[in-house]
Amino acid sequence: MRLMPCILLFIIVISFGTACTGIMHKELPDSPIKPTISVGDSRISYHMGAYCWTGTNSNSGICSDPPHTETFNKIIEGDASEARPKQILNINFPIIPDNYTLYLENKDGTREQVQYNILKGRYSLPKENGYYLYVLSAKWGENDVTYYFGVNVR
Repeated sequence: MRLMPCILLFIIVISFGTACTGIMHKELPDSPIKPTISVGDSRISYHMGAYCWTGTNSNSGICSDPPHTETFNKIIEGDASEARPKQILNINFPIIPDNYTLYLENKDGTREQVQYNILKGRYSLPKENGYYLYVLSAKWGENDVTYYFGVNVR
Protein backbone atom coordinates (compact mmCIF):
# COMPACT_ATOMS: atom_id res chain seq x y z
CA MET A 1 0.00 0.00 0.00
CA ARG A 2 2.82 2.43 0.82
CA LEU A 3 4.48 1.64 -2.50
CA MET A 4 1.67 3.27 -4.51
CA PRO A 5 2.34 6.90 -3.35
CA CYS A 6 6.07 6.45 -4.06
CA ILE A 7 5.38 5.18 -7.58
CA LEU A 8 2.96 8.05 -8.21
CA LEU A 9 5.51 10.59 -6.94
CA PHE A 10 8.20 9.03 -9.14
CA ILE A 11 5.96 9.31 -12.24
CA ILE A 12 5.16 12.98 -11.46
CA VAL A 13 8.84 13.86 -11.00
CA ILE A 14 9.86 12.12 -14.25
CA SER A 15 7.01 13.80 -16.17
CA PHE A 16 7.88 17.24 -14.80
CA GLY A 17 11.59 16.77 -15.58
CA THR A 18 10.80 15.71 -19.15
CA ALA A 19 8.49 18.69 -19.66
CA CYS A 20 11.09 21.14 -18.30
CA THR A 21 13.84 19.67 -20.46
CA GLY A 22 11.70 20.21 -23.54
CA ILE A 23 11.07 23.83 -22.59
CA MET A 24 14.68 24.65 -21.72
CA HIS A 25 16.32 23.08 -24.78
CA LYS A 26 14.67 24.55 -27.86
CA GLU A 27 15.71 23.14 -31.17
CA LEU A 28 18.41 25.23 -32.75
CA PRO A 29 17.92 26.58 -36.29
CA ASP A 30 20.07 25.51 -39.23
CA SER A 31 21.82 28.90 -39.36
CA PRO A 32 23.48 30.89 -36.54
CA ILE A 33 21.26 32.72 -34.08
CA LYS A 34 21.06 36.48 -34.54
CA PRO A 35 20.84 38.57 -31.38
CA THR A 36 19.30 42.01 -31.07
CA ILE A 37 21.85 44.54 -29.87
CA SER A 38 20.61 48.01 -28.98
CA VAL A 39 21.30 51.25 -27.13
CA GLY A 40 18.11 53.00 -26.09
CA ASP A 41 15.70 52.78 -29.05
CA SER A 42 18.51 52.38 -31.60
CA ARG A 43 19.56 49.00 -32.94
CA ILE A 44 23.26 48.36 -33.29
CA SER A 45 24.35 46.72 -36.53
CA TYR A 46 26.87 43.92 -36.19
CA HIS A 47 28.89 41.55 -38.35
CA MET A 48 29.35 37.87 -37.76
CA GLY A 49 32.95 36.84 -37.29
CA ALA A 50 34.17 33.27 -37.04
CA TYR A 51 31.52 30.65 -36.37
CA CYS A 52 30.82 26.92 -36.55
CA TRP A 53 27.16 25.95 -36.59
CA THR A 54 25.38 22.62 -36.84
CA GLY A 55 22.08 23.63 -35.27
CA THR A 56 20.29 20.68 -33.73
CA ASN A 57 21.46 18.32 -36.48
CA SER A 58 25.03 17.43 -35.54
CA ASN A 59 25.54 15.38 -38.74
CA SER A 60 26.29 18.44 -40.86
CA GLY A 61 27.16 22.06 -40.34
CA ILE A 62 29.01 25.08 -41.60
CA CYS A 63 32.03 27.03 -40.41
CA SER A 64 33.03 30.49 -41.56
CA ASP A 65 35.79 33.00 -40.98
CA PRO A 66 35.60 36.78 -41.49
CA PRO A 67 37.76 38.62 -44.03
CA HIS A 68 41.31 39.69 -43.20
CA THR A 69 41.40 41.44 -39.79
CA GLU A 70 42.34 44.92 -41.09
CA THR A 71 39.65 44.84 -43.79
CA PHE A 72 37.04 43.45 -41.39
CA ASN A 73 37.78 46.10 -38.75
CA LYS A 74 37.39 48.89 -41.34
CA ILE A 75 33.97 47.50 -42.29
CA ILE A 76 32.90 47.39 -38.63
CA GLU A 77 34.15 50.92 -37.97
CA GLY A 78 32.31 52.18 -41.07
CA ASP A 79 29.06 50.70 -39.72
CA ALA A 80 29.61 51.91 -36.13
CA SER A 81 26.58 53.23 -34.26
CA GLU A 82 26.44 56.49 -32.31
CA ALA A 83 25.77 56.56 -28.56
CA ARG A 84 26.25 58.79 -25.54
CA PRO A 85 28.72 58.07 -22.72
CA LYS A 86 27.51 55.59 -20.08
CA GLN A 87 24.39 54.61 -22.06
CA ILE A 88 23.21 51.04 -21.53
CA LEU A 89 23.98 48.51 -24.24
CA ASN A 90 21.37 45.71 -24.38
CA ILE A 91 21.96 42.25 -25.85
CA ASN A 92 19.02 39.89 -26.36
CA PHE A 93 19.10 36.43 -27.90
CA PRO A 94 15.96 34.72 -29.25
CA ILE A 95 17.40 31.47 -27.86
CA ILE A 96 19.58 31.99 -24.79
CA PRO A 97 23.13 30.66 -25.28
CA ASP A 98 24.74 28.30 -22.78
CA ASN A 99 27.22 31.11 -22.20
CA TYR A 100 28.27 34.38 -23.77
CA THR A 101 30.86 37.04 -23.10
CA LEU A 102 31.27 40.62 -24.29
CA TYR A 103 34.77 41.94 -24.92
CA LEU A 104 36.21 45.33 -25.79
CA GLU A 105 38.97 44.93 -28.37
CA ASN A 106 41.97 47.23 -28.03
CA LYS A 107 43.90 48.69 -30.97
CA ASP A 108 46.65 46.09 -30.45
CA GLY A 109 44.11 43.24 -30.82
CA THR A 110 44.01 42.30 -27.13
CA ARG A 111 40.60 41.96 -25.49
CA GLU A 112 39.18 42.96 -22.15
CA GLN A 113 36.03 41.35 -20.80
CA VAL A 114 33.21 43.85 -20.22
CA GLN A 115 31.39 43.42 -16.92
CA TYR A 116 27.62 43.43 -17.15
CA ASN A 117 25.58 46.06 -15.36
CA ILE A 118 23.37 44.36 -12.72
CA LEU A 119 21.79 41.95 -15.25
CA LYS A 120 23.60 39.87 -17.83
CA GLY A 121 22.85 41.33 -21.24
CA ARG A 122 23.03 44.95 -20.00
CA TYR A 123 26.35 46.78 -20.21
CA SER A 124 27.38 50.40 -19.63
CA LEU A 125 29.19 52.10 -22.50
CA PRO A 126 32.45 53.90 -21.63
CA LYS A 127 32.32 57.41 -20.21
CA GLU A 128 35.12 58.65 -22.50
CA ASN A 129 34.35 59.76 -26.06
CA GLY A 130 35.84 57.66 -28.85
CA TYR A 131 35.41 54.65 -31.10
CA TYR A 132 35.03 51.26 -29.40
CA LEU A 133 35.18 47.84 -31.05
CA TYR A 134 33.14 45.15 -29.29
CA VAL A 135 33.33 41.38 -29.69
CA LEU A 136 30.45 39.20 -28.49
CA SER A 137 31.22 35.49 -28.21
CA ALA A 138 28.31 33.06 -27.71
CA LYS A 139 28.03 29.27 -27.45
CA TRP A 140 25.09 26.88 -27.69
CA GLY A 141 26.50 23.40 -27.01
CA GLU A 142 28.90 22.69 -29.89
CA ASN A 143 27.65 25.74 -31.84
CA ASP A 144 29.61 28.95 -31.45
CA VAL A 145 29.39 32.40 -33.02
CA THR A 146 31.39 35.60 -32.68
CA TYR A 147 29.70 38.94 -33.43
CA TYR A 148 31.56 42.24 -33.95
CA PHE A 149 30.21 45.78 -33.70
CA GLY A 150 31.52 49.29 -33.27
CA VAL A 151 30.18 52.16 -31.19
CA ASN A 152 31.16 55.83 -31.48
CA VAL A 153 30.65 57.31 -28.02
CA ARG A 154 30.10 61.12 -28.22
